[in-house]
Amino acid sequence: PENTNPERGMENLSKQTTISFPSNLTGIDNNALSNCNILGDLNLPEGITHIGENAFKNVPSTIYIPESNKYYTNYSNILYNKDKSTVIHCPHYYSNILILPSTVKTIEPSAFYNCVSLYGIKIPVSTATIGDEAFYNCGNLNIVMVMNPTPINLMESSQIFTGVQTSSCKLAVPMGSITSYSSADVWKDFTSIVENEKTVNCTPGELENLISPDELTYITKLNITGSMDVRDFIFLQNMLVLSELDLSSVTIAGLGEQSMSDEIPSGCFDGNSLLQKVILPETVTTINGYSFSNCMGIESINIPASITDINENAFIGCSAEITVDHNNSYYYGEDGILYNKNKSAILHFPSLRKGKFSIPSTVISIRNAFYGSSLSDIVFPESLINLSDNAFTSSGNLKSITINNPT
Repeated sequence: PENTNPERGMENLSKQTTISFPSNLTGIDNNALSNCNILGDLNLPEGITHIGENAFKNVPSTIYIPESNKYYTNYSNILYNKDKSTVIHCPHYYSNILILPSTVKTIEPSAFYNCVSLYGIKIPVSTATIGDEAFYNCGNLNIVMVMNPTPINLMESSQIFTGVQTSSCKLAVPMGSITSYSSADVWKDFTSIVENEKTVNCTPGELENLISPDELTYITKLNITGSMDVRDFIFLQNMLVLSELDLSSVTIAGLGEQSMSDEIPSGCFDGNSLLQKVILPETVTTINGYSFSNCMGIESINIPASITDINENAFIGCSAEITVDHNNSYYYGEDGILYNKNKSAILHFPSLRKGKFSIPSTVISIRNAFYGSSLSDIVFPESLINLSDNAFTSSGNLKSITINNPT
């Protein structure tokens, strides 16, 4: 069709170094660029409406597309469809552990083809389909975490894990589902199938004795009961794939001058990109500075009724949508945004939320709420009189600020 890159149009161009697309391109057909040895990034034009199956099979590059495109998006260097229900392409260089968004339903054929540096991947419970050769030749894959207790049916696809060392790569599955995976086609090829969930009853400083060195590499969901202190929070940093942490039944003990009781320690999760869900203790009163700063994977956090003090740097650069228990006397949550109780100060805005935001007319003060924000446009109310020093630090996407206060 006109304005499309035809099926197999540039397939196997091993000497091709760079590719530029015409601005009027609307589609890329099946296998159009498969096995093309492209150097550098690949920038798709804004008007793309269709990407065919295996269009970018074995293409090493990061594929970018303008945010204004209505059909596709680049999220953390991975190409998805717009609502992130389908994974299309991962660049070869991607290393460490990839936590797929909880929205993913389909992993396209060859999405991770030849991603030889990929160390681990977490497949959410929503995923129902994994296509042909999805993880072909991912030879460095050490851990596959599947969150659905019922094995995904892989019989309709071929060579999904060809080249993966299934004799050494761990398959981590939900509690009680090892038997199901051990008898399911394709999944049963993994020699080591382990449970990715664990519940421990802790006493202060003893968490390291309750989780084995091997479990550090595959436990994704951890439920802690009993009591813990700052030493246990530090130990949690050693858990390589931990993405869900339930502390709802924990009491936090103090430890001399290092930390106080009933407080989330300063910096305890700073920069943790793997955490997706944290449930706070029902007895905690304080969230200290940088506790969840730059946590770009957290989807939501609920502030319990017991919280009386949240440091203004507690959530800087954090992606979490925040809700607040309606019985809390000090804070208020609305649409994922954290305010003080009377909504006169805005304390946190989810860092990955894009587009335009109009600050409510009740707000007179902005703390460090928009540190690292992805917003492009923001509107200040006439009521606004105070901005903290880091209110908009590292907000590189911000293009316009509308000020309604004449003074």
